[in-house]
Amino acid sequence: MRSIFANMLPHSTVALALFSFDPDCQADMQLVFNTRVGTVVNAPVSRPDGSGAGAGVKAQLLVVKNDGNTTPVGESTAFRTNSAAATYFVVPINITIPGIQPREKVTLRLSAWEGKDFETSALRGESENFEIINNSVANSLVGLKSFTLKPARAAAK
Repeated sequence: MRSIFANMLPHSTVALALFSFDPDCQADMQLVFNTRVGTVVNAPVSRPDGSGAGAGVKAQLLVVKNDGNTTPVGESTAFRTNSAAATYFVVPINITIPGIQPREKVTLRLSAWEGKDFETSALRGESENFEIINNSVANSLVGLKSFTLKPARAAAK
């Protein structure tokens, strides 16, 4: 048994070193897209009646550029449906934001909608902009605040 681990260790160390120092990896920000992470992130999204966003609602992270324009990053995700309390929070996924260097700040916004897409949705909403700094490991959405979905006419105001 000892010889198996002794043979594996040098190879694992080399693989880890290659991954850790790959310049392409350092130019991208790894992010855990999760609106509920213990006490670190707690940003529920609710419907106008106060219930959780839940079934049929999708969420997408947007990078907010200096000029105020936004660019979607990664895939959209659904909201949880396993319990009434969970419906306020997204199904967690991992996202990569290209070109964000370690210790570089990025401004994000969370967009959520019911239906095919945000533009044609009858029920939608967005968070306030929030900033996070790339800490070179799996970043979380620290600074994200809760919001309520609104009918499209009310959301446009």
